[in-house]
Amino acid sequence: MWDTASKTRGTRRLGCCLLAAAFLRPVPVRAAGSTGELLERLGREAQVFWERVSGVTCTESLVQTKLGLKGKVLAERKSEYDYLVLMQLAGGQFSLEESRIERAVKTRGGEASFLVTNGFAVLMLIFHPHYQGSYEFREAPGARRSIEFTHLPGHRSPSALVLKGREYPLEWRGAAEIDPESGNIARIRAELKSPMEEIGLLRLEAVIDYARVAFSGLDSGYWLPRTAVIDAATKRQTWRNVHRFDNYRRFSVETEIRTASR
Repeated sequence: MWDTASKTRGTRRLGCCLLAAAFLRPVPVRAAGSTGELLERLGREAQVFWERVSGVTCTESLVQTKLGLKGKVLAERKSEYDYLVLMQLAGGQFSLEESRIERAVKTRGGEASFLVTNGFAVLMLIFHPHYQGSYEFREAPGARRSIEFTHLPGHRSPSALVLKGREYPLEWRGAAEIDPESGNIARIRAELKSPMEEIGLLRLEAVIDYARVAFSGLDSGYWLPRTAVIDAATKRQTWRNVHRFDNYRRFSVETEIRTASR
């Protein structure tokens, strides 16, 4: 059984999580020329994203599907949550905490081992300056500008899978597509560099779409996650999870610290 390394309220059965690992100080990025300039801009975008996503809440709709041979649906679970993600950086330690308050749930096909996927909505943080040094980047040819990334062996990963209390870093490769008008990341496709046969994980793929979300009083709006589709497979089981995020609302939290007089 896999367990999640992030703190999530809700069902925990079979799962993997993103952005639960610590990191060291930033290291030089392996890119030059226009690619280096693009990475610098995407790094700034990731920092802004980090601040903004921690200041919104939304409704998350999740469909968890267990599949059989030829894609046949064996079991399905549909749920809806009030969703909030909080990210913190303190003392060189980066942490992600997701809060899910269940609003509705419906299961078809009886009891099954569903895949639990946490944190994939913020996969963009691969481009955060604190994580860029763990990847090799290059611009991909094509009509639409995109940048490919590959995890470097021996470097820290921003994500991990936890099995029986042990963390297994996830080594990603993939590409991010850039929106031609805004210059923001519009889609990220990622997959494991190689199967993790020692724990039976043969395939793990993720596709995350981002889009501009309008808020009253903000002309530019925020670029935030819209969908995250996760596929995973072992020798005996296959799963697909589809996360949808909508009804975004902004909020603010104020903290006041007082020192008592003696």
